[in-house]
Amino acid sequence: MADIPVCSYEDLRKKADEFLHEHHPSGNIPVPIEEIVEFDFGINIVPVLGLQREFEVEGFISGDLKSIYVDEYIYTDRITRYRFTLAHEIGHVVLHRHLYASHKFKSIPRWKEFINSLTEEEHSWLEYQGYAFAGLVLVPKQHLVKYTNEWTKKIKDKGISK
Repeated sequence: MADIPVCSYEDLRKKADEFLHEHHPSGNIPVPIEEIVEFDFGINIVPVLGLQREFEVEGFISGDLKSIYVDEYIYTDRITRYRFTLAHEIGHVVLHRHLYASHKFKSIPRWKEFINSLTEEEHSWLEYQGYAFAGLVLVPKQHLVKYTNEWTKKIKDKGISK
């Protein structure tokens, strides 16, 4: 079995909060994920034509953790998905650095071999953690609570809710 830690959602929240504290202490939103990836981590963002069509992925981190490859259409035309993809991949760097470092793939086919070498359960844990981390980083809890409360009040004030 690959060395994938089993993290609870609260464990992932703590890791996301630590990440934000270190890399975005102002706490403003939107979180400047592209700048964090490029400048804090020194990771190149590389658009790839047809990545999603040919390999069924929107993005992936290289085995040497120096590049994030992103489908060119996502990069140019789906900015929110692009930002989420970056946050997801940086989640793999933060959470799974040891795993990627031990599989130094440098091409898309080698990356696909690595992913296909994982069991379904391992792959599910790996992706769940990346997705959860990305959401927790891009939508920090304090902002989610604040805006939920504001909109709940607006809805009640309009008489839309019971």
